[in-house]
Amino acid sequence: MRVRPVVEGAWSGGGHVMLANLRDAARRRPDALSLTDGLPLFVRNHAPARSLLTGRFLLMPQNAWPWCWTSPTRAELRRQVALRAATEVSMRRSLGVLRISGAIPRRGRSASNGLHNVLDAAFDDLVAAPGAEPDVPTPFLLCAGSISSYRNLARLVAAHRSYRASGGGLSLVVAGGGAARSEADLRARVAGDPAVTYVGPQSRAGILALLRASHAAVFPSLVEASPVALLEALVLAPRVAASGIVGHQELVARNGADVQWFDPASVEGIAETLKLLESAPATEPPAALASAAAREAAREAWSDDLVAAIGALVGGSR
Repeated sequence: MRVRPVVEGAWSGGGHVMLANLRDAARRRPDALSLTDGLPLFVRNHAPARSLLTGRFLLMPQNAWPWCWTSPTRAELRRQVALRAATEVSMRRSLGVLRISGAIPRRGRSASNGLHNVLDAAFDDLVAAPGAEPDVPTPFLLCAGSISSYRNLARLVAAHRSYRASGGGLSLVVAGGGAARSEADLRARVAGDPAVTYVGPQSRAGILALLRASHAAVFPSLVEASPVALLEALVLAPRVAASGIVGHQELVARNGADVQWFDPASVEGIAETLKLLESAPATEPPAALASAAAREAAREAWSDDLVAAIGALVGGSR
C-alpha cells in the first residue's frame, strides 16, 4: 500500500521545509509514497471530520504546543484547548501516528520519535547564494521564529535588559511574524529600548542572512517539536544558545552539535547565558550538517526512515 502525504491549511516556516522533504521522499521512494493517491497521511495535528469517521488515515502532528500550557490569554488558551482535543481524538482514531519528536506524546499506535526534521534542498540553494547584509545594529544576538506566547519572548527581553544593565554589550534583534495582536504586544514591549530591534516578518533568505551576521542565535521557547530554525542556526550562526526542552535537546543530540543550554523559566539564567555568549568562542557546524553532501545524506536517510515507520504501522494492510 502506498501512502499519500496530505497537507491542509496554511503552512509557513518549518512547514514549508516539511512539505519539501515529503515531496522529495515521494520522488525517492515511489514504491511507498505517492503525491496523488493512497492511504492519506495528514501532516498536521488533526484529521478532517470525513477521515475521523473511517479511521483510515495516518497522522504526523507538527505542533507540540497543545501539551504545554503556556497561553497567557483566554483567547489563546481556548485555541490551545481546542487543538489539544482535536489532536488527541485524531491520534487515537488514526491507523498510526508518526512522531517527529519526543515532545509529541504517544497516543494510539505510535511510531518511534525518530523522524526529526532535516534541512531541505532549498536551504542548500540559499546558502550557496548569500543574501544581503542585514541593516541592524551590530554586534547582535538573534532570536528568529514565530511571535507567540510559547516562544517565551517576554522573558528573553527581560533577560536581555538585565544582561545590558550588568554591562553586556550585545544588542538583541527579534525577527518573525505572528498574529497582529502578538506583534503589537512585542512592539510595545521593546518600545523605547535602543538595544532591542524587532524587524518583523522576514523571508527565509533574510533570516539566513541575519544568522550569518549574528554574534549568536538564541532560542528561548517553552516548547518545540522539531524546529527547523534551530537546524539552520547550527549551520550558520557562530554560536547558539537554546532552552533545555525536549524538542531542542533531541535535535542537537541527533546532529552532534554544541550549544549553550538554559532554563527557559529563569530570567536570571537566560541573562547569564547571554553574558557567556559574549565571550564564547565561535563553533563550527556539526559534521552532520556542515556540508551539502551531509545534508543530502540526511534527506536520503529521512526518506528511508519515514517509509520504515509507515511500514511498521500499516504493514501489508489494504
